[in-house]
Amino acid sequence: MRYLMLGLGRQGKGIVEFLLENNEIVYGYDRDEEKKKEFLKYKNFQWVKEQEIKKLRNRKDLIVIVSAGINDENPVVKMVKEFHQIISDIEFVYSFIKDSIIIAITGTNGKSTTTYLIGEILLRDKKDVFYGGNLAPGKPAIEAVRLKKKFNVLEVSSFQLARIKDFKPYIGVLLNISYEHLDWHKSFEEYQRIKMRIFENQTEKDYCVINKNLVFNPYFNVFKPKILTFSVEDKSANAYYDKVEKKFFINLGDHIYSILNIEELKFIGKIHYENILAAILVSKILEVKEENLIESLKNFKGLPHRLELILEKKGRKYINNSMCTNPAAGITSLSFFDKKVILITGGKEKNLPLEEYIKAVSQKAKYVILFGENKEKLKEKLLEINYHEFFLAETLKEAVIKAKEVSKEGDIILFSPAFASFDYFRDFIERGEKFKEIVYEIEKDKD
Repeated sequence: MRYLMLGLGRQGKGIVEFLLENNEIVYGYDRDEEKKKEFLKYKNFQWVKEQEIKKLRNRKDLIVIVSAGINDENPVVKMVKEFHQIISDIEFVYSFIKDSIIIAITGTNGKSTTTYLIGEILLRDKKDVFYGGNLAPGKPAIEAVRLKKKFNVLEVSSFQLARIKDFKPYIGVLLNISYEHLDWHKSFEEYQRIKMRIFENQTEKDYCVINKNLVFNPYFNVFKPKILTFSVEDKSANAYYDKVEKKFFINLGDHIYSILNIEELKFIGKIHYENILAAILVSKILEVKEENLIESLKNFKGLPHRLELILEKKGRKYINNSMCTNPAAGITSLSFFDKKVILITGGKEKNLPLEEYIKAVSQKAKYVILFGENKEKLKEKLLEINYHEFFLAETLKEAVIKAKEVSKEGDIILFSPAFASFDYFRDFIERGEKFKEIVYEIEKDKD
């Protein structure tokens, strides 16, 4: 067979490397021609430009793999689909690992944390496990093919689910759905429908683990797998959080019991309640020893760039939440704090509804520094509700300096963009690392 890889980002690059290691012939395409350089040393690799792809029209032995970030409106994808079927990167990986026990996690927010948490729980339980996928920082899904583990815990995006054919997890987890990626999907309705595809190919032997409020979603048409629900509000769910007792409960059959008190957690808790509940249910399905589950939850410190406390100096706390890439996540992040924060927000515009986010900002931020491609739009929205405590920064460094300037002892400076990073940065990791670098620079002991 021959392979055409459209998109040489993190996932696509890994697949190309895997194919070349196995002496397959690979054609590579990406808008960024710089990405071809690391592959030119391979004799079986051929870089193709858009016009050259047409020459592959008559190849019957060609498999076309499309990276998740490239949507179906892309001219190259449209052209290829005229003469050939395409598959997603996750479908390609699945063809190699379908006999393993796959736990797939999706949702608008919390995917990475839940993937990592479940992976750590299974490791502590001495299970033979790989965890990764879209998880960043982390290993791309193709590593599961190389490592050949019995359990594979994979973070899966809506982009990937949009193109699945046979992909089927033993346990599919859907954490939540809110407005996101409307620059990729045609509508919010389509986005919801695609998220539900994680359960599409499951059988009676499989499990659907889902936020209970999504059971009533019009696109939830799941009948075959066993359904287990979790909720931060509804005590009839199979796993729930009791706000009064401040405990997580398991509710399976006639036996209801608490498994953990919120005060026992090390990492910032409130924003992760859904992630914890989902992890508890997955652990129960996979018969993890309860002591290993509890110890994993107690010792988990969260992931970088997710409400990460990076420095506390002279009473000021600097928190890096660069992973916050949509307004819904921005609202959730703000709701965690009991007092008003100094907020740095803004990034690449995704054409998402902003009303609820702007309302949350006005209620939870004592001062706002707007930074990024959409800072002018955010400024207009704040003025519309008569909120004037803001500043427009041209650079991230200027934003952090201004945040320090307007803050005082006891304040929280929260870097929680609520939009994508692609206006100025390669990804949220680079953005978060830059924020940390700037904070350390301006908070040197000289002041």
